[in-house]
Amino acid sequence: MAAVLMRKLLEIKDYQLINPEWTKMAPEQKEQLKVLLLEILISEKDKKLKKATMDVINQVAENVFESENEKWDELISLILNFLSLGLTEDNYINIECGLNLLSGIFNFVYDDIITKIEGLVTVFRTFYKTNSLSLKVRTSRTIAEMITYCEK
Repeated sequence: MAAVLMRKLLEIKDYQLINPEWTKMAPEQKEQLKVLLLEILISEKDKKLKKATMDVINQVAENVFESENEKWDELISLILNFLSLGLTEDNYINIECGLNLLSGIFNFVYDDIITKIEGLVTVFRTFYKTNSLSLKVRTSRTIAEMITYCEK
């Protein structure tokens, strides 16, 4: 419930570039929120709560990356870390989280991620070799999102 409220609070309307509530927050509060969200994502085991946390992270990321003076290198690092996890049943949920987050922020971090594209292609190929239909579908969606942005 708190995740839904946070996501709604920081939602960017069509006519906005950045949510006004985000701009009102002190830099220390923003950093604390970002750290807390990543900690929750890493430690959460429940798939529904992990998804709700990802939704909030994507909303915060949109505000961060639309801001001129803000960065979130830790998010990019976490995504790449999730994508490099071993292919075990226990890791699939985090790998899918990494793919979901990459889809959500790719248009903002294109320049950082495109330099790692060969490694990503290799990782994506290994995901297609698993028996996990969910992982294969999430991989396909991520690739489609990346291609859509690159075509623009």
